[in-house]
This record gives sequence, C-alpha cells and structure tokens, in this order.
Amino acid sequence: MTTAATTVGLSLATIVGGGLIQYGPAPRHLDFWVLVAVIAVVFPFVWAMPRHTKDESQGRWRPRPIRVPKGIRLLYAAAALAVTTSFAFGTVFLALGAQLARDLIGSTNIFVTGLVLAILSATGGVTAILTRGFPAGRQVLVGTGFVAAALTLLEVSAQTHSLLLFIVTSLLGGVSYGLLFSGGLGLVATHAPAHHRGGTVSAVYLVAYVGQGAVALSLGAIATAFGLSTALLLGVLAIGVLTVLAFGVAGLLAVRGNLEAEAR
Repeated sequence: MTTAATTVGLSLATIVGGGLIQYGPAPRHLDFWVLVAVIAVVFPFVWAMPRHTKDESQGRWRPRPIRVPKGIRLLYAAAALAVTTSFAFGTVFLALGAQLARDLIGSTNIFVTGLVLAILSATGGVTAILTRGFPAGRQVLVGTGFVAAALTLLEVSAQTHSLLLFIVTSLLGGVSYGLLFSGGLGLVATHAPAHHRGGTVSAVYLVAYVGQGAVALSLGAIATAFGLSTALLLGVLAIGVLTVLAFGVAGLLAVRGNLEAEAR
C-alpha cells in the first residue's frame, strides 16, 4: 500500500503538475500551492492516527532518536540500499528524463511530457500490487536486475534518440522502482522487531532522501556545466554502483537467512 500510494502521488505530480504548468496561471508557483493545500488536508488525518504498540501508548508522544539495533543492521543496509536505489533512479529519470522525453517527443507541451513520465510511476504501483505476495528479499534481488536493464536502455535511448526505447525504459524502470521500494520496506516490515520498526523505517527514509537529494543536486550541476549527456552517463554509472551494492547486500542477507533456517 505504501508503494502504491507513493507511485499514485508521483503519477499525479507529473500529470496534474504538467497540466497546471502548461494550462494554468502562474506556472512557476501554482503547483506548489496545490501541494500545500493537499498537505493541509492530510495533516489532521495523520495527527489522529492511532498508536500501535504498548510503548507508544504510555505517556505523551515525543520525538525519539533514530537508532538501528545491532541485530538487524544487515537487514537495514539491504533495505536502505534498495530504497535509495529506487529513489535515485526515479530522480535521474524524472529530472534528466524530462528533458530527454521532450527532445524525443518533439513537443514543448509539458502536459504531454508529464503523461510520458507518469508511465514509470504508474507501472511501479501496478508492480507493487501484483507482487505483494512475493518475499521482500526476492523482490529486491529481482528489482536490481530490472534496474540494470532500465539503466542500459535509458542510456541507449538517449544516444539513439528512440522514443520507443524510452517508453520501454519507463516500463522496466517502473517495475524496478516498484520491486525495490516495496521490497526494501517489506524487509523492515517483516523482519524488524515491532518496537524498532518505526525507527528503522525512518532511518531507511533518511538515507534514501539524503541520497536522492545528493544525486539530484549533483547531476543538476553537472548538466548545467557539461550538458545533459554527461550528466545522464554519470547518473547511470552512480545508480549502477548502488544497484550492485543493493544486490550484494540483499544476497548476503538471503544467504544468512538460509543458514539460520538450516541451523534451526
């Protein structure tokens, strides 16, 4: 549900946002005011959410430091790398892909570009729903394979100026996003102790958003200074490294789980 909700939000952001920029007044500001209004509506519902564990029900709510227990740090590393890889790919695709899509479509209509970019997030949501019964670790391992294929096709589509390859990249990228994001959160949800689950998920998001921000700012600066092609190539290489790390740590976690199961 978390993955599906996230991808629905991304789809609406590119479609509705593109439409407001193209056809609405104040194109540089209206999107942000709409987002502020949505946050204002959601806030009271979040504030009224019930608490879920006995520890939470004792005393008043207070902020707590983010802490990952020693026993689940490998699990945390696998989850954080999976979600960070999905976020980083989404950043490269949505930021640099927007310019690439506009060039391939041959239109300056931002709404049309938004429709094309929404393919990735919509596919990610469908993937998360269809694979919700799969083990989280397997989702991460399979997701790294899809993101490797999507990275390759993204670079090829940019070099060959092929709109068809770009759309195929969007579909593969959506599958990888859905598997990695859903699998990463699923690892925490299914294996982390209940009283550490919230903090561990927060730690996963912290690393993923810091990584996403670093990728976005770095590639934006590179694209400005050296051009879109250079930034896209470096983005593909950076996410490739993250993909290898995510696959390696998830594989190590799977091996350790199998060994522990045999020992029992």
